[in-house]
Amino acid sequence: MSKYVLVPDSFKGTMTSREICEIMQHAIERIDSDAKIISVPVADGGEGTVDAFLSALGGKRKTVAATGPHFEKLSSSYGITDDGTAVIEMSACAGLPLVHGNKNPEITTTYGVGELICNAARSGARRIVIGLGGSATNDGGCGAAAAAGIKFYDKSGKSFIPVGRTLKDIASIDYSGLDSALSGVSISAMCDVDNPLLGETGAANVFGPQKGANVAMIARLDAGLKQLAEVSGKFRFESSGPSDFPAVGDYVMVVCMALNNDFNLRRLERYLSAAWESGSIPVVLLTKSDLCDDLDLKLAQVQGSAIGVDILTTSALRNELDSLLSYMAPGKTVAFLGSSGAGKSTLINRLLGEERLKTGGLRNDDRGRHTTTHRELII
Repeated sequence: MSKYVLVPDSFKGTMTSREICEIMQHAIERIDSDAKIISVPVADGGEGTVDAFLSALGGKRKTVAATGPHFEKLSSSYGITDDGTAVIEMSACAGLPLVHGNKNPEITTTYGVGELICNAARSGARRIVIGLGGSATNDGGCGAAAAAGIKFYDKSGKSFIPVGRTLKDIASIDYSGLDSALSGVSISAMCDVDNPLLGETGAANVFGPQKGANVAMIARLDAGLKQLAEVSGKFRFESSGPSDFPAVGDYVMVVCMALNNDFNLRRLERYLSAAWESGSIPVVLLTKSDLCDDLDLKLAQVQGSAIGVDILTTSALRNELDSLLSYMAPGKTVAFLGSSGAGKSTLINRLLGEERLKTGGLRNDDRGRHTTTHRELII
């Protein structure tokens, strides 16, 4: 008996990974009726992300009314996994297949994405994962924010829902009306790029053409995103030029948890919530792996609590730090978060190659001694 493992991603704008699996399976069965076929739909945040999550974790789809990319009303859906996590695809209500050949990122909106987010939160989801791929929009997420209650005003004080063409008109933003259902909800985004927001390698220049933008339109969209960044204040920091404004992947929060008697999943979830709410990209670093006798079990437990988050294991005593270095490229800001004794100071010292932060030996309960009594920005 032949065995086939099918692991396709989606075909952008045409078929989901699950649909591709079904087609491949039927084709194989026509030729090899005794074949054993294992289908593993995968996704990178675009079409098929919900199917991939539900296939891997179990759960169901919830169908709701939402706003489409041209502000039309449509029927959309999102996934709820068996552990209560909501999984939303931007492409479900702001995707390229929904514009039906009328691609124009100056007029499309992510408003429906915000409606799905709020619906999931009101339905009780405390963790929401959003797949960002396959969108037909370039509104900087303003549509989604407007659906969640955030108000945008032009210089005359008139409120409006920004789209790509009108991002340049944003003069002020009022966050006070944010939907209360979102309070305490952890929201993470899935994407496979780390482009800056602006410039030649920015969002409009790189992704605008596939959404229908020509050269002149790209310049306007880039200028609009710059206006959004400046007015929101979200991206204000010392920069040498527009390309330094971050879009995704520029702030990394390394959540440290020791694999010893201090291991605590609930505490880890609180740290992850803080990381997500800060707007950073969380990475879980499980330290002191040399002290752990049931590593596979603890990894499985962490994977259940940190869906969509990279999980690394290390032991500073064995200098296993190579996996962490990939998150420390030029232009990245990296913060270490964790309990006293998790090994943060030791890790930083090993990364720097010098004893910058004072550390102490282990206590009787195998935790490190609390010796770091200050915060320091290391460049």
